[in-house]
Amino acid sequence: MNRGLGFDEELLPWLEHYTFPAEGKFADLVFARRVYTAFLKRLQAEGTLCFSAFATIHKESTWQLMELAETMGFKAYIGKVNMDRNAPDYLLEDTDRSLADTEELAVRCREALHKVRFIATPRFVPSTTEKLMTGLGRLCETYDLPVQSHLSENRNEVAWVKELHPDLPSYTAVYDTFGLLRPEKTIMPMPSIYQTKKNVYFAIKAFT
Repeated sequence: MNRGLGFDEELLPWLEHYTFPAEGKFADLVFARRVYTAFLKRLQAEGTLCFSAFATIHKESTWQLMELAETMGFKAYIGKVNMDRNAPDYLLEDTDRSLADTEELAVRCREALHKVRFIATPRFVPSTTEKLMTGLGRLCETYDLPVQSHLSENRNEVAWVKELHPDLPSYTAVYDTFGLLRPEKTIMPMPSIYQTKKNVYFAIKAFT
């Protein structure tokens, strides 16, 4: 939806001005099905049959994407995004509801789907409270879930995380503290790594 938009913005303003408004539309299941169907058909046309995707905070539209991907023969990791702070009102989740919806999708996926797996998807540290990250870490342990999120995408984001978690030595350490760095089960785009030597030992492997 946002291809070619917002190249004049850094990450955080881009989220606010472009991505968050677009994601809010996925509360509408008819809209979500239309966009997700087009997305999957485009992947097929490009010969991409395996992928990992962030959906949105919306449980039922995320399930639509999972079902569509399964029906169309994709192998995929798909996650419902978690956000309970620093988000617009229309995307701000109640923490307990966010965890309950995440658990429901993890269980539903395990019972009903075969080629599509659920992946825990805290958007990034600034949008997830300690309570939410703790709960997600526990769900990952209980259901052996992989994790996808974002890490150190630009300097302003890294500085913000330091303000939110001044007691922790690095952005990476926040995920580690809450059980969201899982050996061989974590995917994080991280174009700007300039923190501590912890990152040297943090391997992120593609799923096979």
